[in-house]
Amino acid sequence: MIELDPYFFYWVARDAYILLRGMYAGQPPNFIAFSYGRDALEKFVGTGKENVLPKSREKAKQVIAFLDPIITILRQTGQVVFTAEDYVHYMAFLTEFEEQFQEESKHLYVVCVEDQRILSAYVLVEHIEKAVAPRTWKFMSKLARREIVESGRCLALERYTGSGFHILRCIESIVKEYILACGVTLSPADRNWGRYSDILAKNGADSAVTSILDSLRRDDRNTLMHPEKFLDMDEAIGLFNLCQTALDRLINDMEKRGFAKEFVP
Repeated sequence: MIELDPYFFYWVARDAYILLRGMYAGQPPNFIAFSYGRDALEKFVGTGKENVLPKSREKAKQVIAFLDPIITILRQTGQVVFTAEDYVHYMAFLTEFEEQFQEESKHLYVVCVEDQRILSAYVLVEHIEKAVAPRTWKFMSKLARREIVESGRCLALERYTGSGFHILRCIESIVKEYILACGVTLSPADRNWGRYSDILAKNGADSAVTSILDSLRRDDRNTLMHPEKFLDMDEAIGLFNLCQTALDRLINDMEKRGFAKEFVP
């Protein structure tokens, strides 16, 4: 996913457009117009997003290469004489850039991410840690964090089934950490949520933890594993919120028992 700032393109177009008014055949170029336009194109080329509009970026580099010696002379002497031939080359570079920019922009697929009810797109995409309690995030492992990050982004992009899949994987990773902290080694036969709940109950986990795990297993996890099951927005948001509660209960219980480990980057 590549972040794009819509205003950036407006700014580039605004400052690059003055290049069209910055020089005329037989007249000295406008230093200020050239400088502003050149800086805008430099920003366009140096965005660090090489996969975005690559052909347009190459055309912009040609314009910059044409402008640089002119701006240097203008800065040093204040005077540059343009011939009609110079002007033709100048306009050709600008025209090629604009035409390429227009053509590539037609194929630039941009999605505007919306809030999912009270869950803001900003939180879901960029700061998923704000969706859980601070103490919960503090003790979430790298694996659990990766899964909830994926879940949030799927939810923001309306990939609701994918969101449910990843948030349940997040829960499962924490459950396994809890079981291992209890000194229990899981065998292949133990790898199901029913066994997880039984093992935790036998090893002193709070009933609030086992009850919500049983609910998630029965109503969500088992059904979601079948290919015919798809979540809609209401179901995905409901599951995400329920899993937030499950995360809080799991990590709170682990912390009380001295099992929770603070995340270290």
